[in-house]
Amino acid sequence: MSSFGWYLIIAGVGSGLLSAFDYEFSLLIWIDTWGSGFAWLIRGALILIGMGLVQRGMNQQQQQAKQPEPAPHDLIS
Repeated sequence: MSSFGWYLIIAGVGSGLLSAFDYEFSLLIWIDTWGSGFAWLIRGALILIGMGLVQRGMNQQQQQAKQPEPAPHDLIS
């Protein structure tokens, strides 16, 4: 989940940087059809959703690290 979040962040930031030079990712070319303001809203949403997914992935990794591993005798039933 965290890696997908990073892809969204890169897409949002990259799209913003490319739009300054009148370029766009081919996957996101549709966002400029509704106007510049709405395109920036979509870019911001991509970044915020990506940041949320990265944070959630990091929290899950921390929770898994806190859980003790089962003892070898607990695995045999």
